[in-house]
Amino acid sequence: MDNIKAIVLDIDGVIVGEKIGFNSPDPHNDVIAKMRQLRDSGIKIILCTAKPHFAIRSIIQSANLDNPHITDGGGVLISPINNDIIKQYVIEKEQAKRVIEMCLRNGIYVEVYTTEKYIVQKSQVNKITPQHTHILQCEPEIVDDLLSLDEQITKIMPVVNGESEKAKFTKLFNELNSNLALAWGIHPVALPLLFGIITAKGITKKQGALDILESLNISTDNALGVGDSTSDWAFIEPLKYGGAMDNASQELKDKVLSKGTNGIIGGHVDENGINAIFDTIIRQPTQEIVKFVAEHILTEYAKKLPYKLEHINYVMRRSILFANQIKDQQINIDMAYLIGAYHDIGEPVDRKTHELIGAEMLRKDKRLQTFFTSEQIEIMAQAVEDHRASGKTEPRTIYGKIVSSADRTTDLDDMLRLTYGFRKRQGMTDLDQIIEDGYQHLCDKFGECGYAMSKMFFNDPEFDKFKIETVALTKDKAKYIERFLIANGIKGGK
Repeated sequence: MDNIKAIVLDIDGVIVGEKIGFNSPDPHNDVIAKMRQLRDSGIKIILCTAKPHFAIRSIIQSANLDNPHITDGGGVLISPINNDIIKQYVIEKEQAKRVIEMCLRNGIYVEVYTTEKYIVQKSQVNKITPQHTHILQCEPEIVDDLLSLDEQITKIMPVVNGESEKAKFTKLFNELNSNLALAWGIHPVALPLLFGIITAKGITKKQGALDILESLNISTDNALGVGDSTSDWAFIEPLKYGGAMDNASQELKDKVLSKGTNGIIGGHVDENGINAIFDTIIRQPTQEIVKFVAEHILTEYAKKLPYKLEHINYVMRRSILFANQIKDQQINIDMAYLIGAYHDIGEPVDRKTHELIGAEMLRKDKRLQTFFTSEQIEIMAQAVEDHRASGKTEPRTIYGKIVSSADRTTDLDDMLRLTYGFRKRQGMTDLDQIIEDGYQHLCDKFGECGYAMSKMFFNDPEFDKFKIETVALTKDKAKYIERFLIANGIKGGK
């Protein structure tokens, strides 16, 4: 699975489970982190759900999934972060009224959805209402009469208890000859409840997936679909790659495995099993290199530059991220990881020439011969030499570009704290001098023509945002001073 550009991902039973506080109502933090890593490596994560977009906003924002998503069972295709509705399919009013009236007449609990809210009739409020409120993480609007609504309805959701009631509802629905689409979904914490998904004709998760992929100019040959219920096969089947959770129905697992080497079974949702699938897409360093770095490189920083450890881990993590943006199996993840670990190792000797010292230390480290060829060691040494933003020339290799890009900070407040800490360690004691020296350094490095502004060789939205913030500060010294003092917890100004 080395050419995947998009993942169409069901939510309930895939990234959200039934362990309240662990992976419900939102995914576990480890899953969010992996999704964000995938997104940052250039892979689109397209959430595909019967839920409305406002019920999944926290997931989208936490993982920064700023692309369109399939919501309301395909009824609304929307990018909530950008507040951009790609497509919205409205149910014709008379048809909606017939379905709602049928539900009310037969005592079937029903919810009505627009793009901005969901609505429940007051007389129908029962124990299902708070259950679904927990799942959606938002309260319904309560009205006296659903039949009096004057809204653009995108979805109608009947909720039934078990398969027998599902069969009864399906029969009643078919008798309406409404020309609407009906599908069914479940949620792990609400079983045995079954959730009907009624949308306009021809509107399905499958069509939503195809529409969004087309809008992103991504082929189905470069897309993976992952689900847990048999009905999810509808949107997984047309994609080249398919995945199912360990907790998925056996029928879905069998269908996914029918894709041969393009099918994969992950772990259980309540054990963050989606990450097993994600890890086949995000190439990671080998355990041998991770262990070597932890035991022999990071320990050196801990002894000599303990304040650097957070930065070194940041650069290693981003090196993996950028290496994964290169869809070329010739890129050696172990090399990128080790370069990230080694890049500042020469600082205790001489900060001004630490890139040259570190490169020579790497060349002379005979332990590396266990893992790498002499040619690979030389490439890594050159990358360490080339990593500094102040370098006059472009890095000679792709590995130099990876570590140079990974070394760029993206957290303005963190940079301001490092600016203060570094000057204090250099013996500066006068706050005015520290602020002035830090401001001049910021202008030289991150002003509109700063030497670090062009030293990013990969797609990095966080760095793009950081550049906008820093350029603004270089143009307003008073705001710089205010931000500097706040970031460093210095009260009372100068």
